[in-house]
Amino acid sequence: MSNLRDLTVDHAVDPGGVFDVFSGPFLNTELYDTAELLWYFGGWILWIPVYWVVIARLRHGYLEIPAIAACGNITWEFLWGYVYPQDMGWGLQLIYMGAFLMDLAILYGVFRFGRKQIADERARPYWPGIVIVLLTVWTAYYVGFIERGDDLPLGSVTAYTVNLVMSLAYLWFGITRPLGELSMIAAVFKGLGTGGVTVFVFLVYRSHELVVTLAVIVSILDAGYIGWLLRRRHSEWGNVVRPSNRAPLSPAGT
Repeated sequence: MSNLRDLTVDHAVDPGGVFDVFSGPFLNTELYDTAELLWYFGGWILWIPVYWVVIARLRHGYLEIPAIAACGNITWEFLWGYVYPQDMGWGLQLIYMGAFLMDLAILYGVFRFGRKQIADERARPYWPGIVIVLLTVWTAYYVGFIERGDDLPLGSVTAYTVNLVMSLAYLWFGITRPLGELSMIAAVFKGLGTGGVTVFVFLVYRSHELVVTLAVIVSILDAGYIGWLLRRRHSEWGNVVRPSNRAPLSPAGT
């Protein structure tokens, strides 16, 4: 049933149109069956520990998530939560809106601590301007892509685009940053959450080559990142268990 669905969507901006979703069903069971709804909602729920870890680490003066991806996340969630309606029901609209509100705390961390992710200290004074540029570029990309009708009804293509950037950045962090700055909880639940959505993609959008390709690549990168963290933990820490939301280790390892 789902793989035969018409995937062409007109996403022209309709002021206030996103709130028309709340006049419809909580879950659109006419378009999506139980398994599809469970995989998609389950994937989003599994992302909650990632948000928790990232926000908790802000107390220690550290931004765990790559700043470039955090800027992509919050702009995507704002557009799909408050500008563009989706067709799964207002239950999902609430999730998109709630994710944006949680990302506001992370955006604070981006402005406050994200400059530490820049290796060249000469660029750090310009960090607030860099963040504004990132937010603007991500927004322009999303709006252009969506307005052309190239995204899917739930925003899946653009979502996997920022997810791909995040996965690549995390791999780079895994190679270059101290192990104490990298959360295994965030890595695992990012992989599981995105993995749940990927199952949904194969159930519903398997005829859409681009989103399927992006989903497969992100899954491989996430698995590789988890494996790399496990290898580093075994090599550098042995059997020592480190709480994933503690402050990063100092250069001396204390």
